[in-house]
Amino acid sequence: VTKALAANAPVTIHPTSIARTLCAPFATERTLLGVRGLLAEVSVVSDAEAVRGMRILLEQEKVLVEPAAGCTVAAAARLAPALPPGAVVGLV
Repeated sequence: VTKALAANAPVTIHPTSIARTLCAPFATERTLLGVRGLLAEVSVVSDAEAVRGMRILLEQEKVLVEPAAGCTVAAAARLAPALPPGAVVGLV
């Protein structure tokens, strides 16, 4: 999606991430409209960050998850320092 946002147009994507469920082969105009209308920002997470997020969920919550879930934890951890005290975060 970040490549489509940068191009301001639909693009073909050549995914390389271990988070396969997040690796759509293209971003369409419909996807861009949804992202622009609903999201404040898009975070790109490295495979290493995704694995760290998976490890956090396994060690702290005792839940074994796929890399895509590790991405959400990694992105939230990156954004956490900018949040106000007592902020509540929902991960989707």
